[in-house]
Amino acid sequence: MVIRDWSSDVCSSDLMNYDLTPGIQGICPEGWHVPTAAELCTLASYLDSTFNCNSYGWRGTNAGGKLKNTGFLNWNSPNTGATNESGFSGLGAGGRSYFGSFNNILSSGYFWSSTEYDSLYSIYIRLTNQQARVYYHYYQKTFGFSVRCLRDHWSELSIRHLSLAPAPYHHLPSSRGKICKILIKICNK
Repeated sequence: MVIRDWSSDVCSSDLMNYDLTPGIQGICPEGWHVPTAAELCTLASYLDSTFNCNSYGWRGTNAGGKLKNTGFLNWNSPNTGATNESGFSGLGAGGRSYFGSFNNILSSGYFWSSTEYDSLYSIYIRLTNQQARVYYHYYQKTFGFSVRCLRDHWSELSIRHLSLAPAPYHHLPSSRGKICKILIKICNK
């Protein structure tokens, strides 16, 4: 297990490098990047042809189920539609609020994109134990959500062989009491 603490520079937007340009490394290791909203939409619409990226809210019919880890170790019951067909292995890690409290653990998994909605909000996707759909929307950047890194140059590969980091980044409250995202990457090597 490798633990990495970005506490010295994590309070700035430089950590995520919010941008519309694909390939922004952000908090990801060398050779990986935080996916843009377009890349997350490409993945979701490949998995579910009814997924529509042109508006916000609950989208598609079953992409969320194909992105979620199966079983009840990392999700509350009923974990609707979970097949993990994509290999994404989305977990119900919940989120961290602006005030430092954790919520929706085992019932929702939130994943940031690197795409800003505006200066205060960024686009994310949400998976939930109650639905097989994906919630596609924007939220305040001050909240702590998971990040799933995507291998650089993935567009050269078949969408079926998308390389995802082996484990999501998790968020912890700052030891300094600042409203920051301190992220820990857990790697199984």
